[in-house]
Amino acid sequence: MDQNTFQFILSTTEQLIKEKGCQQTTLQDIMERTGLSKGAIYHYVKSKDELFGKILLGYMEELNHSFHEG
Repeated sequence: MDQNTFQFILSTTEQLIKEKGCQQTTLQDIMERTGLSKGAIYHYVKSKDELFGKILLGYMEELNHSFHEG
């Protein structure tokens, strides 16, 4: 798995969610913004929901780290 591509998918999806919200962000939006095919995205995640979950997990890890640091 190419970490740079995976991070690019995550950050692009995160930006789309900020712009449109979770319910309105579609896989088609993610494909158009990243320039990747559905198959390329599904190489990294099984579904749009898994992708959203990974973004939320990242936020939770940041929050947990901040809580314990400070």
